[in-house]
Amino acid sequence: MKFIIILLLGMILISCGTNNSSQHLVENNNYDEDVDLEVDSVVEPMFESVLFYLDNPVDFSLLKKNTTGMHSGGNIRLQNKYFYPIEDSNSIFYDYWAIEFCENFEDDGKPLCFKVIKPWGKPEDRYYEADNEILVGIKSRIEWDGLQQSNFVNQNVSVILNKFGQPDTTIDNCLIYQRNDKLITLKIENERVEWFKYFWLNDTVNYKTMMHESWINW
Repeated sequence: MKFIIILLLGMILISCGTNNSSQHLVENNNYDEDVDLEVDSVVEPMFESVLFYLDNPVDFSLLKKNTTGMHSGGNIRLQNKYFYPIEDSNSIFYDYWAIEFCENFEDDGKPLCFKVIKPWGKPEDRYYEADNEILVGIKSRIEWDGLQQSNFVNQNVSVILNKFGQPDTTIDNCLIYQRNDKLITLKIENERVEWFKYFWLNDTVNYKTMMHESWINW
């Protein structure tokens, strides 16, 4: 009888330990309290969907071709050292901004900007019409169809979650998705996307260990 009692007590203790361990894991994976998400309704991360988007955020050559009033001089506000490295010594980092209709947002700190790696070795490379640029950064706080699949602003957070699944992390009301060396941050305000930023990062950068303030602040 004593043996049976001891065995039962041991099983109870093991069960309690397991429950405590599981609770600890759940607590460690909770979202930030300032992000208003119904976690139970969030699907698992959609790896392929996120990866496809991050590899194809915008056809930038087509965007330029269909857009008037695009000028250079924007500022992504992230040091160049964080971006995908320039492998060709004849290329430079180059910024675009100022779509014509953005003039109503002039006090908003350049509401739409693009950063590219632009070849600079030949005269024709320096023209606006050059189609050999590599897009490495976007930041936008405007809703515009010209952004193609990156037209996120004003979308309900449920649309983002249905498309991409659960974010890799959240901080300061930002949903962050990263695959390999590419990352997107979507700022959520009143359950809608207020702005987003896309980065093709240097492959030495890991947001889990090096969170740059420019990724989560406009």
